[in-house]
Amino acid sequence: MENWEDFDAAWDQIKQTVPDTFVKYLKETWMKDKVVAMWSTVYRGSCSIFEICDTNILVEAWHHVLKWKFLLGKRNRRIELLVHTLVEWVVPYYALKQQRQDLNFEGPDIEIKKWIDIHK
Repeated sequence: MENWEDFDAAWDQIKQTVPDTFVKYLKETWMKDKVVAMWSTVYRGSCSIFEICDTNILVEAWHHVLKWKFLLGKRNRRIELLVHTLVEWVVPYYALKQQRQDLNFEGPDIEIKKWIDIHK
């Protein structure tokens, strides 16, 4: 739901179907403007994930890539091995990936593709 009409209609439906005490709880806890802006897509429609990301999902996703693509899923890596991997493998990989994208040899990342689709 990405527009105010749908959001308001859903909120009206909720208010009609749940007990008044629950409506009061929702109003006081989740429906204040500042709070709604943190969880509702109504506020996020025209922004990229990098502009308004207030969760650690990007960090977790990157950690997964680091652990499984570059560290091969091994546990208990020592710090010097991590630094070596970052310097020798990760940084060159992403630098080359950016060069390939800049030269149109590789397509954009998912986030960039979505941004382009939205702004067509």
